[in-house]
Amino acid sequence: MALESTGNKDANIFASKIADKWICTNYLAFKEHGIMYEKFHGKTTGSMGRSIGEYVMQEGFV
Repeated sequence: MALESTGNKDANIFASKIADKWICTNYLAFKEHGIMYEKFHGKTTGSMGRSIGEYVMQEGFV
């Protein structure tokens, strides 16, 4: 949404690619595991993230 508001064609294309990848990742993970995850791997579509950082990865959001 933020990139879309720039009016820049390249920014809009980039924003669409990011959104498509995020939706695909969530769909593939839900299809395989039957639950929604909070964290995902940033470079591998459909892969869950790791339990690093402030707290462990959570399952839920169903």
